[in-house]
Amino acid sequence: AQHRVSTLKLVDTLDEQSLLEDLVEDTKPHIPLECRHLHYLLATPFRYGSVYPYGSRFRRAGKTKGVYYATETVLTAVAEMAFYRLLFFAEAPATPWPNDAAEYTAFAAAIKCRRAIDLTRPPLDRDEKAW
Repeated sequence: AQHRVSTLKLVDTLDEQSLLEDLVEDTKPHIPLECRHLHYLLATPFRYGSVYPYGSRFRRAGKTKGVYYATETVLTAVAEMAFYRLLFFAEAPATPWPNDAAEYTAFAAAIKCRRAIDLTRPPLDRDEKAW
């Protein structure tokens, strides 16, 4: 899972593992200043730019450094993640299915902001059928 150090199985000692982790970290983009106070699992998505030439569902190509995406319930997040995993395999039928279970981390967060978008309220709810 994301909270476990996956490089430990690649080395023989903790010193080697520490060195390997430092090397891996040096190859990654820097975490933006405004995100450096966050736990690394929350900060990590903000270090990567859009990986698709045309952007993604949450990022405009070359425009958005990162997005905090949240759901009101864990069940909603699990359903969405499962949908997009299945879509990935449907669109890449030659890709072998994983042999082992995956672990994921869910966070609870109290949100306070000056502005937010609620897609369930007018006028944005007019597109609900497209969701």
